[in-house]
Amino acid sequence: MTDILQLKNVCVRFRIKSAMGALFDRTSPASFDAVRDASITLEEGQTLALVGESGAGKSTLALAITGLERIAEGSIQFEGREISQMQANEIREYRRGIGYMWQNAIGSLSPRMTVRSLITEPARIHRVPNVNTRELSSKLLDLVGLSEEFGDRYPHQLSGGQARRVGVARALALNPRLIVADEPTAGLDVSVQGEILNLLNQLQDELKISMLVITHNLNVVRHTSDKIAIMYLGRIVEQGDTAEIFSRPRHPYTLALLSASPSPDPDMQADRIELKGEIPSPINRPSGCEFHTRCPFVKETCSESPPPFEAVSESQALSCYFPR
Repeated sequence: MTDILQLKNVCVRFRIKSAMGALFDRTSPASFDAVRDASITLEEGQTLALVGESGAGKSTLALAITGLERIAEGSIQFEGREISQMQANEIREYRRGIGYMWQNAIGSLSPRMTVRSLITEPARIHRVPNVNTRELSSKLLDLVGLSEEFGDRYPHQLSGGQARRVGVARALALNPRLIVADEPTAGLDVSVQGEILNLLNQLQDELKISMLVITHNLNVVRHTSDKIAIMYLGRIVEQGDTAEIFSRPRHPYTLALLSASPSPDPDMQADRIELKGEIPSPINRPSGCEFHTRCPFVKETCSESPPPFEAVSESQALSCYFPR
């Protein structure tokens, strides 16, 4: 199977001081890495879930993939082409190949535009020739299970689930090969979450598109993704096939996330792993393994040097000196 997206040692860096400020004040860092040494691979037609706590750098990495954030180091290849080496016309074509679903379904829709204008806006921005906006909007609304009358509504007239469907329709407007969905079920009732997930699965089967799903909801991941990448403090600490990671999690952070996931069985005895302390600041990263300040299985070696990211099986790799 062909890789549609490949990231190697990607780093996204943000300045916290101006050049002049950094020159006069050297007591603290001038920048910090929101994403550091992130490497993931997504195959055509598959779904990869990027999982981690809030502030782990998931959305920042997604924006880097779409070209909305500049990477400081590393490589991003889309369909075998290096993004940093693309010309202006190639960048436009590349961005047409990726659809983005924003985390805030309502907030990402302009209140001054109708649904029809919102979902056909990508075609206008990219100057797609000979586009009949009414035909395109009818096709997109039908794809996401909304009737044509929704085209004349405004965002404030939509429910959360309907707004999410509009977001899906807008992401599909340019026939992308990859959909990046940032928290696609955030803020929705459980029943509506199921509808949206079923819709995404259906569209993936029909349109043969790949998906990168960003979430902290492990129940979503289990039923929608082929592979998982676990992210902590901007790093990928474990990744592999979904079934294998759920049945045999190896990294202590993955174990903690899975143990914190609620079970629908009220009689099930929860054997939870409680993480102590707060997530460290990326401005002042811990030495060695950056998870060692919260790890319940920490040993002296963990604070001395960062563990390498190595394969532990044919379909699972992680960064830990003492995998479970």
